[in-house]
Amino acid sequence: METKLQSLANKSFVNVLLDGFKLFEKCYLKLILPFLLFQIISIVVQVGLLTDLLLLSYKQTNDITLIFLFYLTLSLQFLIGMVFSILVMCLVSKFVYKTYIGVETRLFEECKKAFNSKLILVILILGVCMGLGFSPSVLFIPGIIIFGFYIFLIFTYNSENVKKKFVSETKSISKGSFWNTIFIATIFIITLFFIDLVYRTYLFNILFLEAFNNQIYFRWLINRNYLMLIIYEIITNLPSMFLAPLFICLLTPLFSRCKARYELGSKYNSTKEQPYAREALIQEPNSSKQNSATQKSPWELKIQQSKNQ
Repeated sequence: METKLQSLANKSFVNVLLDGFKLFEKCYLKLILPFLLFQIISIVVQVGLLTDLLLLSYKQTNDITLIFLFYLTLSLQFLIGMVFSILVMCLVSKFVYKTYIGVETRLFEECKKAFNSKLILVILILGVCMGLGFSPSVLFIPGIIIFGFYIFLIFTYNSENVKKKFVSETKSISKGSFWNTIFIATIFIITLFFIDLVYRTYLFNILFLEAFNNQIYFRWLINRNYLMLIIYEIITNLPSMFLAPLFICLLTPLFSRCKARYELGSKYNSTKEQPYAREALIQEPNSSKQNSATQKSPWELKIQQSKNQ
């Protein structure tokens, strides 16, 4: 067991990223169904709750009120999306983690175990706080800080050996990996951005532009045609829906490495110092040989003194 932990703890960040993409390929077919389900539920909730608010913002003649209502709608839309994203990642996190470390598991069984009282706290911290932080608001920096230190809550809250203070334990596990976590999120966002750009530039314009142009959309909005608004949101968000499992797959190897280092504690630090210790052991005999070579016996010293005289 300790050997496996050492192997995980010693992984480089490049290997962590490569493992994440391999894990995405391995788990995709099993993960895509729950992710699609929760993404669709999220869209249904957004359309149902925010259609009237969005319609109200378009009817405003005052620019300040228009901007306020528009940004409020965007913030609430992002908040709802974040809550459902965190929820589905919490449900599948244990399955993805066990798959990565080679433990046999089933997705449905792990999803059932994931529903517990701690899940509410995780959704409040990550879903609500982070959702408000990443929405168009002044809370962007606090949102990044919460993300960097506490995103591993999606794993730790449902751990077998979880402690009562699992929030502080999560911060300890993530110690030293803040920028790695931000970098993984950046890779996911950039990947999603370029695929979405290609989709909207080519596929959407070719296949759906005539059926889903702005005039038709506003007609659905004014008439509160919820079904067509939901279909519109699903079609425009297809890339993000189908790539949603990528983030949890990229994050799992990083969490596994951080968790292994946390569990090893001082043993991990000692293994890092072992190469230097071995070098010191190799150098000591060499230095002792040099010292012994430079040392001379008393007879040799007398002979040398007589020669000098």
